[in-house]
Amino acid sequence: MKLTINNKECDLYFGLNFIRELDKLYTVDFNGASFGAGLQSVMYYIEMRNPVVLLNLILCASKTSKVRPTHKEIESWLEEQDLELLFNDFLLSLETSPMTRPTILKMKNQTN
Repeated sequence: MKLTINNKECDLYFGLNFIRELDKLYTVDFNGASFGAGLQSVMYYIEMRNPVVLLNLILCASKTSKVRPTHKEIESWLEEQDLELLFNDFLLSLETSPMTRPTILKMKNQTN
């Protein structure tokens, strides 16, 4: 997935590093142990149409990109976008990326 933010093209990667970054942001505590729940959490926030998740998705997916937008650049860019279209684009990317597809499809099947 590619986005142009602040006149800079940014590649977004939905691989293992992306999942690791999400797991740092979204954790679940169980019996004193903390577990990463990044993909599960972002799916919930996407369904709830929480725009903050879009910021986090871009930050995590651009972690290994040569061009990385800043937090402030992403916020400004998001305020000018069609958020519904972005939610759908990210969902499609998560459903089709080899590293995220199994988890996303399993979650979607459990809710249907």
